[in-house]
Amino acid sequence: MKALTIWQPWATLIMAGVKPYEFRGWPAPVAIRGQRIAIHAGARPVKKAEIADLIIRLRSAEAWSTALKPEALAMLERWHSNPHALPLAS
Repeated sequence: MKALTIWQPWATLIMAGVKPYEFRGWPAPVAIRGQRIAIHAGARPVKKAEIADLIIRLRSAEAWSTALKPEALAMLERWHSNPHALPLAS
């Protein structure tokens, strides 16, 4: 099965269904378009500043710019206090 490596917290947000879209600067290979793929959480450590930025944006009138559903806020708040709770590749 093909997999797409995504940094945390994005990988878990996708799997939880609160990040329904993934944007890339390049098109997916033709061979995997329309196919099921695995989501792989990359090994990059979680950056608390990124989580804090998402929390601020989700609480503002610019919440739409995150492409996240409102339910993501509670998850992000939990992870901001404990970013090591998110799984990473080893």
